[in-house]
Amino acid sequence: MNHANKHDVLAQVLRTAREKRQLCLQNRWKLKKPSGEVVVLRDLMEKIISWLDTFKAIGDVAMQYDTAHASLAWASVAVSDKQVFGATIEGLETVSRLITRYAIFEELHLKCTSAARSELEENLIGLYAEVLLFLASAIKYFKSSTMGRLLKSTFKSSQGSKLLQVTAQEEKVSKIAQLVDTETRQDTSKHVQTTYGLLKGLESPINRLADQTVVSSRLLEESRHLKLLRWLSSVPFSRHHESHSDKRIANSGEWLFTHPQYLSWNRSSSSSVLLLRGVLGSGKTVLASSVVDASSRACSHVASQANVAYFYCTRNGFEPERSDPEEVMRSLVRQLTVNNDSQRRIHENLLIEYERREAEARLDGFEIPKLRAADCTRLILEIIETNTAVLIIDAVDELQANRRHELLCSLHQITADSANVVKILLTSRNESNVTGLLSDCQEICITSSDSQADMQLFVRHHLDFAIQNRRLLSGRVSEVLREDLVRSLINGAEQM
Repeated sequence: MNHANKHDVLAQVLRTAREKRQLCLQNRWKLKKPSGEVVVLRDLMEKIISWLDTFKAIGDVAMQYDTAHASLAWASVAVSDKQVFGATIEGLETVSRLITRYAIFEELHLKCTSAARSELEENLIGLYAEVLLFLASAIKYFKSSTMGRLLKSTFKSSQGSKLLQVTAQEEKVSKIAQLVDTETRQDTSKHVQTTYGLLKGLESPINRLADQTVVSSRLLEESRHLKLLRWLSSVPFSRHHESHSDKRIANSGEWLFTHPQYLSWNRSSSSSVLLLRGVLGSGKTVLASSVVDASSRACSHVASQANVAYFYCTRNGFEPERSDPEEVMRSLVRQLTVNNDSQRRIHENLLIEYERREAEARLDGFEIPKLRAADCTRLILEIIETNTAVLIIDAVDELQANRRHELLCSLHQITADSANVVKILLTSRNESNVTGLLSDCQEICITSSDSQADMQLFVRHHLDFAIQNRRLLSGRVSEVLREDLVRSLINGAEQM
C-alpha cells in the first residue's frame, strides 16, 4: 500500500469513528461491565478519535503500520447489539491507544544502538501479533451471520481473553523500553524532543468535548439578565476561586495529577466521584483550586470543551449561603447554564424554568421561588444530556451537618442518571458523616508523604518572605539557620 493510500485509510478510520461517536451520542448508549462500572460509549469513541488524531501526527513513521486492519474492523462493526458493540468499542479504544503509543516508541527506541534493541523489537512484534488477533476476532464476529452473532457471550469471553493477552504483552514491552529510554533521552535533537512531546500528550487526560450543535441558549437584555442571575445565585464563586488560586504557591499540588487513583478517576469513561480527604491543614483546598485551574485551562484551549463548575464551602456566619447545600447546587446550575462572555446568553432549559416560575409568581403576587436541590439536579441532568461536565466542590464537611446528605445524594443521582460522563471531585476532612455517605466512591486519603513536597514549598516560601521583608531577626538569617528553621517547621507540622 503506497503512502497516499495509507493516509486515505487512516482518514476513513477517523470518519467512521466520528460516525460511531455520533451514533452513541444520539442513542445515549451506556455499557454496564461485570464489575458494575457503567461506561459511557460516547466517551470511549472520543478517546479513540484522540488516539487516531495523535497517530496521524506521528507522520511518515506511522504509515509503516497496516491501518487497513483497523479500518476493516470499523467498517464492519454493526450496532444491532449494544452490549457487544460496547464491548468491541472498549477493546478498540485499548488497541487504538496501544498502536499510537508504540508507533511513537518505534520512532524513539528502534533507531538507537542499545543492547536491548533487538529484544524490544521482538516483543513489539509479539504485541502487534496480539493486537491483530483481537482485530481479526472482531472482524470475524461482525462478518458472521445473524445466527452466528447470537453466540455473543462466547465472543465477549474470547475477546476479553485476547485483550488480557494484549495487556500482558504490553507490560513486557514497557519493561524493555525502560532500559533504552535513558539513552534515547540524551538525544536533544528537535525531532526526538517533538516525538517525546507526542508521547507525553498520550499520557494526558482526554479533552471531553461538548456537542455545541445541540446547545440552545437565548440572549437577554442586561436588566433581565441581571435579575435572573440574582434569583439563581449571587454567591461570588469566581472571586472565591481567585483568592485561593492567588494564594497557591507555584508548583504546589502537582503530586495529585500523577496519583494513580486520580488518573484512574479522570481517565475512565464512567461517571464517578473522587473524594480527596485529609486532616485540617493537609492542603485540600490548594488541591481543589489546582484541579479547577487545570480543568479551566483545558476548557480555554478548546472552545467546545466540557463544562466546569466549582464551589468552595465554608462555615462562616458572615456567609451562611456557603454552608447551604441548595446554594451549592444553585451555583453549579448557574455556572453550567450562563455564558461568561459579554453576550448575556442563558441556557434554554434554565430560561424556560425561570419564565414559568416568574409567570406563576406574578399571578400570585409572591417572590419568584428559588430552585430546590431536586430542581437543580433535574436541570443539571438535562443540561448534560449532550455535554460532559466536571464538578469540583471543596470542603463538603463545612456544609450544615444535618443537611450534607442533600448535596451528596443529589451528586450521586447525577452520576447514576447522567447520559454523559460527569466527573465530580470533593474534598473533606476525615468525618464519618461524609465518608459514610460516600462509601461507594473512589477516594484518596492525603498522607504526610503525599503533601511533604507541598509542605516544604510552603515553609520555604513564607520563611523567605519573612527574611526578605526583615520580619524575622531583621533579615539577618544565615543559610545554616535558615535550613535549621525549615527542618524544625516541617518536622513540627508532620507531628501535628
